[in-house]
Amino acid sequence: MLGVDNPSHDPPIAFACMPTTHFLSMIMIPPIGSAGLPSICCLCVTRHRPRMLRRAIMNYRLQTYPNRQLLILAESSDDQSAAVVRQFAGDPSIQFHTVDPAAGSTLGELRNLTINLAKTEYVAQWDDDDVSHPERLSLQLALILKTNYVACTLSGAVIYCNGRAVISERRPWEGSLLCKKSAHPAYPSLRRGEDTVVINQLVTAGKLIFLDRPELYLYIFHGGNTWDSQHFNSLVFKGRGPVDSKGFEVLKLYLEHEASFIPTGRMHNPIAMSYVSAFESLKSSPIEYPRDQFRGRGIVMVAGGDKYLPGAWVCINQLRRLRCTLSIEVWHLGPQEMDEAAKRLFESFDRVRCVDAFMMLEQHPIKTLRGWECKPYSILHSAFEEVLFLDADNFPLADPTYLFEAREYLKHGAVFWPDVMVMEPTRPIWRLLGVPYRTEPEFESGQMVVDKGRCWKALVLSCHLCEFGDEFWWTKAGGAVYGDKDLFRFAWHAIEQGFAMPSRPLQPLDGFGVLCQHDFEGHRVFQHRTWKKWKLYGGDERIEDFWFESECFQAIDSFRRRLFSLRQELQSQRCLDLARQVQSEQFFMYVRVGHDERLIEFGADGLIGRGSGRCERWWIVTEMDGQIVLRIIGEDGIMCNLCQGAQMRFEGEWLMHEKMPILVVPPYAHSGAR
Repeated sequence: MLGVDNPSHDPPIAFACMPTTHFLSMIMIPPIGSAGLPSICCLCVTRHRPRMLRRAIMNYRLQTYPNRQLLILAESSDDQSAAVVRQFAGDPSIQFHTVDPAAGSTLGELRNLTINLAKTEYVAQWDDDDVSHPERLSLQLALILKTNYVACTLSGAVIYCNGRAVISERRPWEGSLLCKKSAHPAYPSLRRGEDTVVINQLVTAGKLIFLDRPELYLYIFHGGNTWDSQHFNSLVFKGRGPVDSKGFEVLKLYLEHEASFIPTGRMHNPIAMSYVSAFESLKSSPIEYPRDQFRGRGIVMVAGGDKYLPGAWVCINQLRRLRCTLSIEVWHLGPQEMDEAAKRLFESFDRVRCVDAFMMLEQHPIKTLRGWECKPYSILHSAFEEVLFLDADNFPLADPTYLFEAREYLKHGAVFWPDVMVMEPTRPIWRLLGVPYRTEPEFESGQMVVDKGRCWKALVLSCHLCEFGDEFWWTKAGGAVYGDKDLFRFAWHAIEQGFAMPSRPLQPLDGFGVLCQHDFEGHRVFQHRTWKKWKLYGGDERIEDFWFESECFQAIDSFRRRLFSLRQELQSQRCLDLARQVQSEQFFMYVRVGHDERLIEFGADGLIGRGSGRCERWWIVTEMDGQIVLRIIGEDGIMCNLCQGAQMRFEGEWLMHEKMPILVVPPYAHSGAR
């Protein structure tokens, strides 16, 4: 559209001024008879966007309300729009008008012109880049006639932005306005935001009623909108959550229309051919399941390094609190991701085993093995025949063992959970792999249940795609697929392997910092902290409606203390001797040279007590490049490695932020220290 979006800031309409009785949530309105229906004219202002105009016309023709017209206004020089309209010359309800572009009319002025040209009792805004459900006009007019208001908007919409599909916040949706022509306020002479002014006037006059059916309207970001991506992203994060099955209906109208423009058949991309050929060769070859190698059911997670170990600890602690007795494998990439202290702590849990993926490479070679690649690799080569995979930052709310007995799992042998994303048909991966386009949620692979015996080939294909993901499939040429999650989906679809998916959409918390997933009965069962991971060094945020949060904080605090204490115990004798000297001194002056100084306490448990700050939480004496250092750790990670000088004097500098010189010295030796 030329300019019909809301401004990026909140519109000057307060929901408080709208009587709550006007919000008829999911109102059931009886169908209107066919005789004596009021006439509606859909008003479409367009400009050199033939593909969008064609979609807007087709969308108009799908409306179930019979007594309707479509009035299109374009510039007289817009030959492309004129050509599109000629394709529908057989439909007498479609009118085409032009305006001289030299006049330089604003969008508000053009909208007023369409109202004046309309010869109907009602007019409806019909923006060329948005999509309406076939029932939109019927339901809005039925509500107007039932309540004697003169105008109606939806109080929300489905927003589709960069593949993410959500239900908007509750507020009047200007693009969905249906109004009696005689009562329609004039639009101001503005190039954008003109429709917000009209809505304000109707609300103030008490003439507008709101229908809370967001699934009747799709608001699309396509890069050429009046408002930029920042505006759309703010709408996404303020939204009510992902679309449900009703919202998918209008989304499907848009995506299937876009898919109709994609050439049929396989894509022949010279750069892609070697990757596609390798996939096709593997797909067509017999792949035998090594049944004797696997036994029973278990949980697999990939967790390594300071970023993921805390979440894995909280997750396993919760599983055992819930009396889950399934064996657990914690996969990692080498000793740098799982040191001896962490390994001892994790294996102190009953039936938990740490697995170094690098130690499996000789027996099961793979070209690339990093984070995303390790997910299908760990499922394939775990000891279990049936696997519940959990991301390290996931948190179960019930013993998940029952998922192996779910009817849907027993039928298909695999359960995946929905993401908020819905992939566009324009992604090349559809044609590269020969998978027909379908409107469905992407996978959110923070949790998966898979029977390897029934899904072995699909798992092997998933692992193969991830193996070459960094080279091709995660690049723009390969489809810009994000990580492992949808390579699972395409592997399953490529061989038509069945899977089940709970119907309830994920529930986001704190924007999309936590994704709550549900079982087949609609009960919340997982809380996946995608953006709000537990932090080894502190500073974890409390999140509204995150269940068992206090228990999580207790678990992570216990893990920190035990891990840092054990790491110190496992240091060399020289490190232990110096650590004991530091503990004996206990109090030191902490000098940020050129800034400030304060007294800090080095506690016996590796915790900095008195004088601690966000950048000074923990301490340890360790070896680095053959030299013993006093390491101070803050909430953002290692802050400084201080080398020992004379009289228990330690010097170095911050490794981040201001990178200022740091001096740690006993109080009695502080005089003249700087």
